[in-house]
Amino acid sequence: MREIIESWSGSRLKADVVDAFVAARVPCGVVRHGWEIVDDDVARTGAYSEADDGFGGTVTLAASPFGYDTAGQRIPRLGGDNDAVLSWLESRRRG
Repeated sequence: MREIIESWSGSRLKADVVDAFVAARVPCGVVRHGWEIVDDDVARTGAYSEADDGFGGTVTLAASPFGYDTAGQRIPRLGGDNDAVLSWLESRRRG
């Protein structure tokens, strides 16, 4: 059965498959990739936020479920925090 469905649905758009199933009264739903959800109504609920990618662009991130606001934050570049980390480690070593 799986091969039959995959063969039939593989050459069709998701929306066309759903429309055909709904017309035939077959329960169904669309499985989406993460990038598809970002463009959907879910994005308007605050489930995602934009962060500076450190290279002049932005990246879409899942918002924190704990209420931590990531909007407008910058993603650190590799090694970008070295001075702060090394300074902290040095202060811990001294005392």
